[in-house]
Parts: sequence; C-alpha cells; structure tokens
Amino acid sequence: MGIVVTVFMALILAFSLPKPLLKLSDSAKSILLLLAFFLGCWNALAYGLQHLGQLWGDMALISGIAMIITSINAIGLSALPSFFQHSFIVKFLLPRLQAQVHKLPSVIHLFILLVLFACFCMYAYTLVLLNLQ
Repeated sequence: MGIVVTVFMALILAFSLPKPLLKLSDSAKSILLLLAFFLGCWNALAYGLQHLGQLWGDMALISGIAMIITSINAIGLSALPSFFQHSFIVKFLLPRLQAQVHKLPSVIHLFILLVLFACFCMYAYTLVLLNLQ
C-alpha cells in the first residue's frame, strides 16, 4: 500500500503546482484527485489513527491529512463524470470541505504542499531502501 500512497502523493504534487506537470483532461484529473482524497482518508483514518505513536502511523496521519487538504483544493467538482456528481460525498460533503479549504491563507497551502513533499520523499526513500535489500 505504501507504493500506491507514494504514487498518489506524487500525482497530487504534480497537479498542485501553478503550472501542472501532467496534461490530462479535467475529468481524468478530477477522478484521480478524488481517488487521492479517498486514499488520504484511508491513510489518515484507517492506518494513521490505529498506529499512533509509531513512526509509520504518525507519517500516515500527517501525509493523509496533507493529501486530503491538497486534493480537495485541486478537485474540479464540475469536471467529474455524472455518476460521481450524484453521490453524497461529491454533492454534499466535498463542496463544504472545499469552501473551508479555500478560506485558508496561501501560506498555509504552500506549507501543506511542503509537508506533502517531505512525506513523499520519506516514503520514496524508504521504498527504495526496502527494494534494495
């Protein structure tokens, strides 16, 4: 699961830059960011909270929260396909969360991106070390 989380952290970072590194359609980008949002929820809530006090539990909580905030900030809800548009999460929850995230100062957004980049580096470094053994 660490590989999946690392790949989605890289995708979020690539989409969150002022000039995105990846050129995808708006609907594909929104679907990937919605998946990243759910993965961040799993990372923070399912793994991170169960393993608090351990290094990877704390890392999962921090990276999960950073993934949630940055993916919410970048999702284009109107670009999602119609079958996503009618779900409870997209129709009611995400617009409210987006409104709260958009109220944050830009300095906070930059700090969260920096935190997400640091988490990505830690995950990637550990995965490389595990695969070299």
